Amino acid sequence: WTAPLLDTLLRKGHHLCVECVESRFIYAVEGLIYHWSKPLRDSLEPLHEGNLLGMKCGDIESAGFNLELYLARTYYSGCQLGGSAVTEFIDKHIEYQNIDGDDSQQVHITSELHIENYFLALKKLRGVEVQEDERDFDGILAVAKEIGNQSLHGNIYLIRLDLKVFFGEWEEAAEMLHSAGNVQDALFAKYSGVRWTILEALISIKATRFSKKILTSLKWRRRAYKAVRTVRGWARKKNPNVVHSLHLLEAELASVQGRRRKAESHYRDAIDTAWKNGFLQDQALSNELASLHFEGIGDAAQKSAHWESAIRCYSEWGATAKVEQLVAKLDGSYQLESWSQYIPYDSNDDEVHQRSQT
Repeated sequence: WTAPLLDTLLRKGHHLCVECVESRFIYAVEGLIYHWSKPLRDSLEPLHEGNLLGMKCGDIESAGFNLELYLARTYYSGCQLGGSAVTEFIDKHIEYQNIDGDDSQQVHITSELHIENYFLALKKLRGVEVQEDERDFDGILAVAKEIGNQSLHGNIYLIRLDLKVFFGEWEEAAEMLHSAGNVQDALFAKYSGVRWTILEALISIKATRFSKKILTSLKWRRRAYKAVRTVRGWARKKNPNVVHSLHLLEAELASVQGRRRKAESHYRDAIDTAWKNGFLQDQALSNELASLHFEGIGDAAQKSAHWESAIRCYSEWGATAKVEQLVAKLDGSYQLESWSQYIPYDSNDDEVHQRSQT
């Protein structure tokens, strides 16, 4: 249905500016529709085009929207944190910031804050220090509250939850999930809403393990089951971006229930599917959680194998700080020097900081 709609918009929009209409249309369909049925990485090229069209016709707001969503897609689809997709984004961001003239609107504040949000996540994962003159997550959240932007508010909590999960800070993640309240309305129809539900399910499953009170544990369990049912529904509708995550959720549920064979089967499927679909960060996370499962049942060989695989995947993703965390937790039988190959120095670490400050 989108092709006839685009034709109609373009015909009606010729006197407004064809490029302007098309730029906004690309943002709408890629942001709200296509992620339900096609891989996230397939959106990168159209969003790049949407940014160029917005810049060409002087619609700086639309250019910023496409640029913001482009960065979100690179992050959630598992593109390398210091790879070409991210460095190309930085180039575009600098061009976006340096536009002269009254029509620039001094850069659309909401898009810029979304961009800052993802830059902070990238720096956290790569171990790049946030400078004193930069806003942290609390600073961005304060601005979001001040301007009353619920979408930005929800995305800040989403990114922070994502980081809590990747760094294994489960109790803090549960507290944050509880304090965030209902942000689903603000993230409605976007992939960020999908990711929120996946994280909600995973954190809730973990919370059933460490909750000391039976009633609290039961509440988390109900919340977990509700979120998992939602993800199952998306998978049945052939959403290609949730299959690997559903396998991981099923594995974690089975692990909590003591169903070892089912858990291990789903861990394998989560790892394999994430690998096939390019979700490098979730492949790493699935290996890490599989390792913790095998540690819990006393299988030292599988524990080590999956831990090493997690290190390799996080390293390939570019999450240097996470790699260092996992290496530090290795058994004493391993020498840290032997793992130095998994803690790469990349000149993009400096580039991400220096160029994002331009």
